[in-house]
Amino acid sequence: MSVIGKGSCSTVFLVRCKTRGTLYAMKVTSISHIQARGEVAHTKNELLVLSTLPEHPFIVTCHYAFKDTSYLYLILDYCPGGELFYLLQKTKKFPEDITKFIIAQLISGYEHLHKAGIMYRGGKPEDIVITGSGHIKMVDFNLAKIDSVGTTFCGTPEYLAPEVLMGNAYTNAVDLYSIGTLTYELLTGLPPFYDVDVQAMYTRIMTSALKLPEPPFHPQLADFVGCLLQREPKKRPSIVELKKHPWLGGVDWETLTKQTHPFLVPQLRSPEDVSYFDDSFTKMAIDHLWQGQTVPVVVDEFPDWYYDATMSLRGLERFPRNYPEWPPFIKDAIKEVSLLASRDTIWREVPMELLLVIMHYYLLYHITLYNKYKVWKGVLQ
Repeated sequence: MSVIGKGSCSTVFLVRCKTRGTLYAMKVTSISHIQARGEVAHTKNELLVLSTLPEHPFIVTCHYAFKDTSYLYLILDYCPGGELFYLLQKTKKFPEDITKFIIAQLISGYEHLHKAGIMYRGGKPEDIVITGSGHIKMVDFNLAKIDSVGTTFCGTPEYLAPEVLMGNAYTNAVDLYSIGTLTYELLTGLPPFYDVDVQAMYTRIMTSALKLPEPPFHPQLADFVGCLLQREPKKRPSIVELKKHPWLGGVDWETLTKQTHPFLVPQLRSPEDVSYFDDSFTKMAIDHLWQGQTVPVVVDEFPDWYYDATMSLRGLERFPRNYPEWPPFIKDAIKEVSLLASRDTIWREVPMELLLVIMHYYLLYHITLYNKYKVWKGVLQ
């Protein structure tokens, strides 16, 4: 329908499901390009994170993944408010109340990631999109890492933490640094140590003291940004500690999804309105993007690039909200099915897509028995 984003290896399209009419963002990645750039591992990691992470209101949901001989496809939430980066470009900087609302949602998303043992290693304005209700969603998980320690030099130059630049092993404290950088940029229009010379910027990040803008931040805000941009990672607060900071004192963490700010709510002329996306993308001719781009890949480095959220354990966890007649202990049943799949080595040789189908219908069978006889013996008994 329209191009809504483009990177070095990927293009994002607005698409519609033919059967249900649902709008999605389809991320199409050229396999040959990511192989040439040595980004195979990062690309695999994105699907791994998105397909295993429990859903969260401020993190994009992956609905499907599939491939052909030349491209990888991810079907994701469509967020019609566009990139936070594009909105910041148009407004130059945000008022403090809007910044706080955005940062609070971002912190909630980071908390979810950190509880799952995931470092985001992103967080720049291009990594955040705005939903139709005026909330944010974190996107682009190709740099995310399911681990407590990282050593890879990766990320956007302006958002790299000092320990990454120094070549040290690092923890999810790099994500706290990114929150500080984004807060500063939203309020002033530029990252705190920005320089057109990248090497000079790296030096400033590692050695320079933080300079507050003019007029300066008030004490609570200055302390919030300052504690996050500490050069020593151990001096930065954890996500849990950060939620208790005085600058966030008025945030109701339990009702963030119900709160709105008119400034962030897109005024759409139609569901397909793409006016909140950069017109350098939306004016691209879709057909032109595919001409000459089909390059069949000789070596398949993505044999498991398949995902269907409706057939995954994460998808099954949605059902109790849609089907109240299911047993109240449905999640225990899901855990039992998961155990069945993990304890027997023969299951490890079954293709994942087939395994998910088997697990799905195996569970449905026992649910049917329960609804008919009101007896639940557990799927492993």
